[in-house]
Amino acid sequence: MLTFRSRKNWMGSMLHSIIRDFITPVTEVEKIALRSVLGRIMARNIISPIAVPAH
Repeated sequence: MLTFRSRKNWMGSMLHSIIRDFITPVTEVEKIALRSVLGRIMARNIISPIAVPAH
């Protein structure tokens, strides 16, 4: 019989393997215009070169 802890460990390892099978890691980075980044994943934070007040 599975205890709560062993079931939790089993589910965690199962989910980890499912994620690993369906997700590929990012291996390259490209530089693109700021207006083209909508809907994309950023490799680094965007930092303004000038002081801009918060809105």
